[in-house]
Amino acid sequence: MNNVVVQIPDRWQRFANSRLLVVVTALTCLSLSFAPVFLFQLAKAGVPYTDPRVIFCFASIVLLPLIYLRLAAVCIKQLRAPHDG
Repeated sequence: MNNVVVQIPDRWQRFANSRLLVVVTALTCLSLSFAPVFLFQLAKAGVPYTDPRVIFCFASIVLLPLIYLRLAAVCIKQLRAPHDG
């Protein structure tokens, strides 16, 4: 087994150590679990696509996980970078 040290920018380290990460995690869980159900209920009610509730649901489903994907991309870039030894 190898030990790996991943160096991430200070901005991401502050984010990972802050309470904001807990908020983003909670919002991501809600957006991925309840937003599709809420969208289904809105569709059954005949709400148009331009309704702010529909736009907010789609935005939360798409945009909140991008935070984690960006952090993962930083870590994967470090892991794939050529290293000594």
